[in-house]
Parts: sequence; C-alpha cells; structure tokens
Amino acid sequence: MKLKKKFLILTIFTAISSFASNIYFIADTKPYKEANLYMKGSGIVNNVHKEIGDIIKTDDLLISLDSSNQKIKVDINKTELQISKDNMLYATEDYKRYSKVKKNINIDVFNTYKRKFNSSKNDLSIAENNLRESELLLKDMSLYAPFDGIITSKNVEVGQSVLGLQSKLYTVIDNSKSKLIIKFDQMHLDKVKVGDKISYRLDNDKEYSQVVINKIYPSILDNRKVEAEVIIDYVAPNLFGEGFILQNNSSLKE
Repeated sequence: MKLKKKFLILTIFTAISSFASNIYFIADTKPYKEANLYMKGSGIVNNVHKEIGDIIKTDDLLISLDSSNQKIKVDINKTELQISKDNMLYATEDYKRYSKVKKNINIDVFNTYKRKFNSSKNDLSIAENNLRESELLLKDMSLYAPFDGIITSKNVEVGQSVLGLQSKLYTVIDNSKSKLIIKFDQMHLDKVKVGDKISYRLDNDKEYSQVVINKIYPSILDNRKVEAEVIIDYVAPNLFGEGFILQNNSSLKE
C-alpha cells in the first residue's frame, strides 16, 4: 500500500514538474497575407464588382473605371500600327529592289528609298510602343485580386473619382491560413527554438490545439516580451489566445 502511494505521489510530482516547465504565452491572430489595394489608373468608377465579406480568387475583377475614351485610343493605335506595318512592307520591298541595282542607279535615288525604309522602321517602332502604352493604360483602369482571400474593407462606390495610387480602395486578406503571434517572457528566449511545439486555444475554444513555432522575432518588446510566429488554419484576425510552449516532450490537454 505504501509502495502504491509513493508511486502515485511520484507520478503527480512528475506531471506537475513537467507542466511547470512549460512556458506560458498570450497570443493574437493576424492575417497570413494582407494587402491594401490601389489602382494605377485614374478616373470615374463605372462598376464595383465585389463587396465586404466577398470571397475572391486571384485575378478576379474588382473595380472597373470608365474606360470608353481609352478604348478609343487603343483602337486608333491599332489602326496606326496596321498602317505602319503596311508602309514598312512597301518600304522594305522598295529598299531591297533598289539595293540590288544600287550600282546602276543614281546614288541620290537609292538614298531616297533608304531614308524611306529607315523612316518606316522608326514609325513602326513608335506605333508599337504607342499601342503597348495605351493597352497598359487601359489595363490600369481595372483592378484585379492579387491573391485568393476575403475582402475586409471597401472604400469605393460607383461614380466615385479615383486618383490612382492616392485612393485606397480595398483591403484583402488571405483566407487559407492565419498567423498566431505568441508573446512570452524574454527570460525564456534561450529555451525556445523554431520547431518547438505549442499548445494553444483561442477565444471560446474549449480544447487546446498543437502546432509548431516557425519563426522567432529577434527583437525584445518594450514590455520585455518576445514574439514568435505560428501558422494555423484560417481564423478571423484579432482573436485573443493563450497557451504554453511545451518543454521536455510534455503535453497539455484540456
């Protein structure tokens, strides 16, 4: 009987010691990725395609500005490019033909066709650049999703004037995973390593979950706390959490 009692006391003492060696932390959740979205183009908003709370996929169209004038410019530049291509074709044929008989004709005549060829080549380059530029400007009048996620804020309405990079239009966050930023006392910094397991729970969680630390921030905060980062499944940002960094292969269950 005494032997069993001693064994029970030893087991309890071992469990308490293991628990006491775990390092307590508090935590909050942050987006894994977050982006404030602006447009390169300026103009009047013609269509708003997504609202707060909408799930988005990479390259989803979010906003369209009134681009009717820019589309006309693109069409004009396409026409000018085609004319330049035709002129280049004719100039090239003439230049090749007169190059073959260069020795038998007046040099001024040959130089005339040579200048026409070089001029046509320059005009073609300008036309190509003009079309490329106008198409880029047209593309800049639409805003697309940079990654899969969810819209958390929106600051744009149809009819609103957008002033390029001066106007923040949306905030989006990744909805596939989140960061759990844990904070623990700096006195434990030398005990904590990347790959250590933690056991944590968030607001209203009844059970603990276990993951591993993937990053430790090197600076110490003003309150003498150290931050580390853990990747978890997606949850809403700014949730409070707490838990323990597990030491000596211990575990923590609730």
